[in-house]
Amino acid sequence: LITIGIWVVIELGVQFGAYGHSCYTGEGRCPTVTNILVIIVGGIPIAMPTVLSVTLALGAYQLAKHGAIVARMSAVEEMAGMDILCSDKTGTLTLNKLSIDLSASFPMGGTDVNTLVKYGALSADVGSEEAIDVVLHNTYPDPDGLWKGYRRLKFIPFNPNDKFTMAVIEDERTGQVFRLMKGAPQVWGDIMLR
Repeated sequence: LITIGIWVVIELGVQFGAYGHSCYTGEGRCPTVTNILVIIVGGIPIAMPTVLSVTLALGAYQLAKHGAIVARMSAVEEMAGMDILCSDKTGTLTLNKLSIDLSASFPMGGTDVNTLVKYGALSADVGSEEAIDVVLHNTYPDPDGLWKGYRRLKFIPFNPNDKFTMAVIEDERTGQVFRLMKGAPQVWGDIMLR
């Protein structure tokens, strides 16, 4: 914006000082105003990335003053769009260690905690190294023997549009095929009602 202002001042100096132009009322009688508008309209798109970068840097600086660690500048922009930020003090964020408290589990539909943990582990794609999948797999008491008797037929990875992950599993002993799904409750709730 400062650069645009400097060019406007230069334009005024050249037009009125060097060329001796004057402005009169009426259409086409003041080329200086037209030239200034061209500089402003042409300069704003050029200046936008710089203005955005400076604004995000100032936001990161303000967050750093409050003890926040900003790893990506785009995170400042994403935080500006948030209404509620949920955080915890269990070490998930600071230690990068996720865990499941089985005593706080609430299985429904006649399922016990052990079955719930087994289904959670079967729904995990450990190869992706996604933190939630890894903790689900590692919470199962025998992660190495998990797949004895089961076969994954299909896996749909998480994406931000669908907001769920699904694994289609076959129980090789019974031949039963079932789907295991995890994700946003409103999404899988809608899918279950279809």
